[in-house]
Amino acid sequence: RITLSATGHAGYRPGELTSAKLSYSYDDGKTWTSAATARRDGRWTATVDHSGAQGKHVTLKAELTDAAGNSVGQTVNRAYDVR
Repeated sequence: RITLSATGHAGYRPGELTSAKLSYSYDDGKTWTSAATARRDGRWTATVDHSGAQGKHVTLKAELTDAAGNSVGQTVNRAYDVR
């Protein structure tokens, strides 16, 4: 499981997250798989299934939206390796 959250820059506090998506890739972003996301007690998590991915590196792409309609997207290339 991966926890999804957002923080603001100095002087800005984001609203409560209303939507969270996470996709992952084993081929540097050529193809993507959507991770299951869930909200529990105000916290968002994504579940990434690495079955059969031993020895591969993982690229992550997150998309978050807050209650004010603000959104952010972030891609982390080769975020970690599956062992």
